[in-house]
Amino acid sequence: MAFAPTTDLMVTGGIDGNAYLWDLGNRILPRQLGPAMADNLDTASHLAFSSDGATLASGGSDGDVVLWDLRPVYGLRGHLDETACLAAGGGLDREQWTRYLAALSYQDTCGR
Repeated sequence: MAFAPTTDLMVTGGIDGNAYLWDLGNRILPRQLGPAMADNLDTASHLAFSSDGATLASGGSDGDVVLWDLRPVYGLRGHLDETACLAAGGGLDREQWTRYLAALSYQDTCGR
């Protein structure tokens, strides 16, 4: 496992040979970011972030090394509202908001 030096990201190596990226923004409930980072290594036995956290290196016991560009991850995390709206196909309309969030005042979250 390795911790990114400038953010709240962690990476772990699985026994399946893949690397898994974790968001530690909530230390009580860390969450996995996306699917496994399949690197086709026999085991992800060595993991290290670059000093700026933008690149992750994963190395296997066979000597192969895979470099991962993490800048897109930071980009998505910096625009979570836009990313969520795109993934969900838009926000809640007034009727849906009233049905699911009746205790809260309506907010146009995705520019409907």
